[in-house]
Amino acid sequence: MKNLRTAAMLFATLLLAFTAQTASAQTETKTWNGSDGIARITTGLDNGYETSGYWYVETDAVEGGESQVILDAPSWESDGHLPDAHVAEYGCISGTIVLNKGMSTYLPYVKLCFDIVGKEGGQYGLQTGDASSWNGLLINYECDAAPSIELGLSDLDVAIGYANPSVTLPKADKGSWIEFIPWSTFEQPSWYKGTYKISGSEAAQILATVRITVMAEPGTYRFKIYAVGPYTGSVVNNVATISAGGEYWSSYYNGSVNMKADENTTVYKASLDGTTVTLTEIADKVINAGQGVLLKKTTADAVKLTSQNEASTADYSDNILEGSTVKAEKSSEFDYYVLSYENSQLAFSKYAGEELNDHEAFIKLSGSSSELLDIAGMTTGINTLTTTSEGNNNFYDLLGRRMANPTKGLNIVKGKIIMK
Repeated sequence: MKNLRTAAMLFATLLLAFTAQTASAQTETKTWNGSDGIARITTGLDNGYETSGYWYVETDAVEGGESQVILDAPSWESDGHLPDAHVAEYGCISGTIVLNKGMSTYLPYVKLCFDIVGKEGGQYGLQTGDASSWNGLLINYECDAAPSIELGLSDLDVAIGYANPSVTLPKADKGSWIEFIPWSTFEQPSWYKGTYKISGSEAAQILATVRITVMAEPGTYRFKIYAVGPYTGSVVNNVATISAGGEYWSSYYNGSVNMKADENTTVYKASLDGTTVTLTEIADKVINAGQGVLLKKTTADAVKLTSQNEASTADYSDNILEGSTVKAEKSSEFDYYVLSYENSQLAFSKYAGEELNDHEAFIKLSGSSSELLDIAGMTTGINTLTTTSEGNNNFYDLLGRRMANPTKGLNIVKGKIIMK
């Protein structure tokens, strides 16, 4: 018991010494989203010398390793920082991690880092800052290996034997992944048997650097970092659309967080009656975690989705749209239907591929014989149907489907619409 009290007292003294060096908030902390096209993170704790928030790399060279991070062009600037042009090009940090042990006897690693406060006087050792108000970190990423996030504490790293509080994240090699991580989740590694213990919440009070670490067997690993910021921040995803008769549509699914669409987007859930899909608007534009939706715009720009804690007040209980956060194999027990626009018709067509796309909504049915699920009210551009042509005597309905004989109402014969 005496030893525990002594250790606690020693660490409290050490913690107080480092806390006295911390900087206070200068500006509002902002989530870094690569979609903004800016490389530097606004930490809100810069010491006034403008050296915080820049992305850079640390490697295993000090242990004799030869690992490196190769960015997709444009690559690192001459000062080792990430250029704005790279983020503007890809909407994220995009590249390949090459892990090579070289002469090292340890697992190879690289660390993608940014400083919270920056260098003292703009050129000396790193200062620490109190990031407690962030409540933790968020990250949106892809990586072929399981990364971890480590809390760098400047000179205190040495005192704790580099046993910094960290958290291991899942591998995200089949689509982008979003994690919200409270400070309390960060812990020192189990191998550490030293005197100075520090929790994630304590480390947040004297935080110098955030290090996204990839340590794995030698090899090459693709990665992308889309967003990093405080636990209380928001991730932004941009979703591309397809042109469909003067409107622009997409489907979306996220299994882990609620996302809200921008004001120029209409969000729909879907129900199914036989082979007809009926869409119902979600008025508050919030896509609850675990729900698939359709998104509609009248302009060709991407849909902007922003994460939020509050779920939609809409009733999703009858929503038939599902999805997967990561790329996944289809089950042989079901037929899958995805959004398509063919022959001037927006519908759900049977999916022939073997792997389901990440973040894409679909309809899953058992024992269905239909190749197409019509969306009520979504037939457009009848005069441009490619299934009809002048000079043949075939009959078609208004959806472009061939019939043996004309039916009562409107039909297409020889490329013309006629009434029977």
